[in-house]
Amino acid sequence: MDSVQYYVFDDEQVALEAEATICRLAGVPIKGVNARTGKVSDIGETTRWDVPLQRADGKWVFRRVPDDLQQTVGPDAIEQFRAAFPYTLEDYNEDWFPVEED
Repeated sequence: MDSVQYYVFDDEQVALEAEATICRLAGVPIKGVNARTGKVSDIGETTRWDVPLQRADGKWVFRRVPDDLQQTVGPDAIEQFRAAFPYTLEDYNEDWFPVEED
C-alpha cells in the first residue's frame, strides 16, 4: 500500500495560505460529478482541498496534491507555490497526532 504524503509547514498561517492557494488554483468550489452517469451532481460542492492540522511537534500538515492534479495547473504555478510556501514532504505517520484519552 502506498503511503500518503503530506505538506509540512512550520506555522499555521503559511499552511492556511498554502491550502487557500491550492483551492484558488483548483477553482474551488467544485461541483461533484456522478461517477456512473458523468453528470454534475446537485448534492454538494468541494469547498476545500484539506484542512491543515497541527501535529504534536507543533508543525502544520495537510495532504499533498497528487502529481496528476498538479499537472493541471502547469509548472509555473507549481514553482510559484514552492517559492511562496516553504514546506517539506513527509509520509503520514500515525504518531503525529496525540491520542485523546477519555
